[in-house]
Amino acid sequence: MPDRVLIRQCSPTLTGIKAGNLYPYRYRSRSALYREIRELNRRLAGSGVITIPLKCGGGFALLYTYRPGFLGKCLSDPGARRILESLGYTDGDVQHMIAQLVERFRDYSEFPHEVGLFLGYPPEDVKGFMTNKGGNCKYTGCWKAYGDAVTAELSFKKYTLCCKRCEDLYDNGMTVEQLTVSIA
Repeated sequence: MPDRVLIRQCSPTLTGIKAGNLYPYRYRSRSALYREIRELNRRLAGSGVITIPLKCGGGFALLYTYRPGFLGKCLSDPGARRILESLGYTDGDVQHMIAQLVERFRDYSEFPHEVGLFLGYPPEDVKGFMTNKGGNCKYTGCWKAYGDAVTAELSFKKYTLCCKRCEDLYDNGMTVEQLTVSIA
């Protein structure tokens, strides 16, 4: 996987300000894709960042790069728990919850919009999106905000600046490993 793709798509997660990022990735073969993911995970093993495929097919994969500790905090929010329980998720650790998400990507014809919780979006925004079918939001940026539009706008700006800064640093010689923050 080209480092530039990872930096462009995942800088907020790499730098520790976001739980996860979701992005499409074109692959030549599944074996090559899995080899690239294993190599990336090996390179970032000490940083607490993991990449997995959520769905693969037709030469495209939907990749998910995340921080398990950060994600655990997001998914333990009572609002997030209520949404997940209403969709049939069972309690469990982060890996168990991700396994259920992968199952929903595989088994359901509709896109599982609860994925926003796995990206660190506010539960009220995820619920609002699902209830309103994507309409009637207060603000649009990286996601559609239904709750606190001011906080969402600040987050969108922070993520955009983070991506720009990381791309600049990468262009000036920093590696993905150097840009990836290790969080205890």
